This record gives sequence, structure tokens and C-alpha cells, in this order.
Amino acid sequence: MRHLSKTAVLIAVISVWFCGSVAKAAEQPKITVDELVARHVASIGDAAARNAAKSRAVAGPLVFRITRSGGGEGAGKATLLSEGRKIRMVMSVNNANYTGEDFISDGSKSDIASTASGQRSRLGAFLWTRREIIRDGLIGGTLSTAWPLLDLGATKATLRYNGLKTIDGRSLHELRYEPRKGDSDLQIKLYFDPETYRHVMTTYEANIAVPAARSIEANSTTANNGAETQALHITLKETFSDFRAVDGLMLPQSWKLEMASDAPEMPIMDWEINGRTVAHRPLDPAAFKVP
Repeated sequence: MRHLSKTAVLIAVISVWFCGSVAKAAEQPKITVDELVARHVASIGDAAARNAAKSRAVAGPLVFRITRSGGGEGAGKATLLSEGRKIRMVMSVNNANYTGEDFISDGSKSDIASTASGQRSRLGAFLWTRREIIRDGLIGGTLSTAWPLLDLGATKATLRYNGLKTIDGRSLHELRYEPRKGDSDLQIKLYFDPETYRHVMTTYEANIAVPAARSIEANSTTANNGAETQALHITLKETFSDFRAVDGLMLPQSWKLEMASDAPEMPIMDWEINGRTVAHRPLDPAAFKVP
């Protein structure tokens, strides 16, 4: 009888666990790619407000940090301009070894400016080899009018829903974004809050050869001559928070980029931007002219 009792208890425990697992699975929201995109776009604002926002200028303070491999930081200003599918991102940093970035795309062609030393930084090198990130309007998320989920027909990208994932302790909807043109080695994942459907994170991963980029390291006294390159697995992560209403649109005021690699000796770098001003106004066409 004791043996039977233990068996009965074991069966009861397994039954409870199984039922709980089934119930938990049933709680997971079932959603299609089209439904997720539609809810996300609606979370930005209604159609009238979205259509009225033809161009946008975002500006605010920037803090740049190196949090591994020597450390270092610098302050400055960031400006994000967008008009339709055109986008321009300028980051100015008060650091002798790293003065910032300048990314531009007219919706077809893209360019990433070199640093004062004549070479691109690690971030610039990564985006140069994966220009579809800029071309498709992914950088900057919903802060830009070029955000591809507003008009998927323009980019002809493929989206794949991967379900709810736990990222940094948060449960988020995950979408795999596959550009129509680009390197299959690049993995792009978009993340959305399951309650508000706001876009809160994007990750980009790829194996690339990047310059040693001494010019981006705050403690360096030697400029990079471009001779040194390394094959690294790079991860670039964008996170967005502090959403506020601007002209009927719910847009993030805080934007952070973090770049890391699988090499422990390589620095982890991040750029934290606060959009102090967000305005919908006409922009100079020359701002989007690709060299």
C-alpha cells in the first residue's frame, strides 16, 4: 500500500504540473505577424497623425561610454532627421579620440562618414558592411519616419514571428526582420511590449571584420591607420523607453545603443540619447544628399 500511495502521489504531482503547463501555454497570446504589426503601428498613433508627420527632427544630449577595456566617456549632442524613407543621424562627441558619427540614407543609397583619422569607427564599420540597417530605416526605431514597419511594401522585407521571449527579464514579442537585399549573416530581431505593442528594442548580430579603431578608444594616443582588422561577432542593441505624446504620436524620448563583441578584450561601447526636442517640420533636402 505504501508503494501504491507514493505512486498515486507522483501521478497527482505530474498531473498538476502538466495541467499548469497547459494552462500557462494557453495564456500565451496567439498573434500573427500582420496582427502584431497592425497593433504596433496603431500604438504609434492614429492614421491621421501618422500621415501628417511627413518629416521629423529629433535632437538632444548624448553621453558616450566605454564600459570595458580601459573605460572612457564623452558628452555631446545627437540629431536624427528623417523625411519619408530618408534618414540622417549625426552624433557629435567631445572626445579627442572619438568625435562621433554621421550616417545618411536617401532610402536607396547609404553612407557612413569616416572619423577624423580617415577611418570608420567600430560602429561605423559595422553599419558600413551592413548598410541595410540604415537603408531600411531600422536605426532609431519609431523616432524616424523611415521606420520600415510603417510601410513594409517599400522595403519588401520578410517578417517572421518567433513568439514571446524573455529578454533582460522582460517578456517581449519577437519579430525576425529579413531585408530583401542584404547579407544573410546579419540577424535582425525586433521586440515589442506585449501590453502596449510599442517597439522597445532591436538587436543586430553579424560576423564581420572591423578595424581595431584605436581612434574610438578614449585612452589611446595613436590614431588608427586602418591596417589592423579583426574578425568579430558583433552585437548592436538599440533600446527605447520614456514614451511621450508628440503631435498625436507616442514616441520614445530615450534611445540607447550598445555595441559589444565576443572578444573579451574588445570594449563595450554605448551611446545614450535623450530626445529633448521632437518636431515635425520641413527639412533641408541637402541634409539627405548621399555623397
